[in-house]
Amino acid sequence: MDAMLGPSQRPWWHAACPAVIRYAAWWAVGAVVLATGSQAFAESLSTSNTSDPIKALIKICEPPRTGHPPGEEPQNCYTRHLHELIRTQGPTIAMLTLYQLADTSAGFGNSCHATAHHLSEAMYARVGNVAEAMALCQEGCAYACQHAVLTAYLRQLPQGTPPDFERLCPQGQHGDGLTHWQCAHGAGHGLVHHFSDVQQALTACKEFSLPLGRKFCALGVFMERSFEIVRTQSPPSDPRHHLKLCATVEPHLRSDCYYYFISLVSWASRGSVPAMFEACEALSDETKPGCYRGIGRTLLVQYVDREGEVIPACRSGKAAYAADCWLGFASNLATARGLDRGFTFCAKLPEEARIRCSKDLGVAIRLRWADSVRIAAECQKAGGSLYVRACIDVKLSAGEPILRSP
Repeated sequence: MDAMLGPSQRPWWHAACPAVIRYAAWWAVGAVVLATGSQAFAESLSTSNTSDPIKALIKICEPPRTGHPPGEEPQNCYTRHLHELIRTQGPTIAMLTLYQLADTSAGFGNSCHATAHHLSEAMYARVGNVAEAMALCQEGCAYACQHAVLTAYLRQLPQGTPPDFERLCPQGQHGDGLTHWQCAHGAGHGLVHHFSDVQQALTACKEFSLPLGRKFCALGVFMERSFEIVRTQSPPSDPRHHLKLCATVEPHLRSDCYYYFISLVSWASRGSVPAMFEACEALSDETKPGCYRGIGRTLLVQYVDREGEVIPACRSGKAAYAADCWLGFASNLATARGLDRGFTFCAKLPEEARIRCSKDLGVAIRLRWADSVRIAAECQKAGGSLYVRACIDVKLSAGEPILRSP
């Protein structure tokens, strides 16, 4: 029956797990049939100034008050036109247009990551060289380009050929978007397809020499595997079925595994939030915080524009872990809608949780920028000297907080 409903009529659980992908670095939503309707727009890029064609494309895909063509939502519209740009104007212009749209259109931001995944895979196929393709990636759209390019590259790499992570993700790759950590995360996504086996992919992640690189690679493995399950399988009768995999990985990785896989409980239970809390409660004390953070991540789709309501929602589980749920929501909200929104949500939390929230976003800032002046400026958004200091003083090597890459 759900297949007969329009997007606005479907219950939120229908998109619960896929929408996690949309807002936190999520997988693309399927093939889009390319059309030739964007030819005129593509040609205008070579004859007009930059702002006019960008605004023209926004009007095409987000027409004011007139709605959209039947069957075409803004994400499909943008994807179709950007693919046409690759065909007619080349990868460089297409990717620049993508990032300009991300900076210009608030509406495009909702589908930025998924659209960038689509476009970046097509860009890599056109360029044919992983280093050249990575050079066209920027940090926008939650690093979707890096993730997509590395996934496409590792998917087609012969299994007998070991990935050269030192070349793909050099350790000097810090700040300004092309970070070593996000590169490692993207490699984790790709390793799932390269090996078709989670354990082998996690073993390959150990090739990263830095501990944080190994961690981000493993996070990419868990994230991609959870997406693959939704893409390729039907929901199991036991909503907790897929959590069994997390019990088989090395102990220090289990919390990160539950962080991503708890969304599969929601998917398999038709969006049941209580089912997620019950599943987390059945875990060991060491893995419960990561699991509860994963609940916060999963709740983002339902509460992204109603973040005040997520506070009591997280309290509906064990009160001792409510803050972990809030922090999972905050970090993914910051990724999906920007640091300003993340810090605004942090400000709504009780003091102790707000301090932890400020630390979490401080980790995100340090992973993104290396310049101390820029870090201090971004942390000012935490508001109040206590929270600003918590944001600035955080160390990447600290055990708390642990910010998952979306």
